[in-house]
Amino acid sequence: EKQVFHREVEQLLAMHLPPRGHAVVWRQLALALVCSEIWLGTWSPSAVLAAQGLPADVCLELLALPTELLVSERALPLSDVTLWQIAINSLLNKCTPVFTHLLDVWSSKDASCAEKALQLLATWLR
Repeated sequence: EKQVFHREVEQLLAMHLPPRGHAVVWRQLALALVCSEIWLGTWSPSAVLAAQGLPADVCLELLALPTELLVSERALPLSDVTLWQIAINSLLNKCTPVFTHLLDVWSSKDASCAEKALQLLATWLR
């Protein structure tokens, strides 16, 4: 049941990606996807980093959401210490590929993406 939900949200997100989709819609779908992964302690950057043709804005959003949601009641009940620790461990174990990707983007020639990547890296390091 959880896998079906995850797959269906991923499919919806893929259907609403730029340039066809509207930012409001794909951002809400990204939020739903990342929230569910954090809740289950299964968040991983692998799919995001391996996705071919994923627009840079969407990729950065999917990498930014976990750190933003970790301390937000929108994703986790912050009073549930066990759940929070599972989510933190899930993110800590995935730092290396995220940092590598963000540093690669930062060294690219696209100044706008490089700036966003550095801001996101700072968010991860907070």
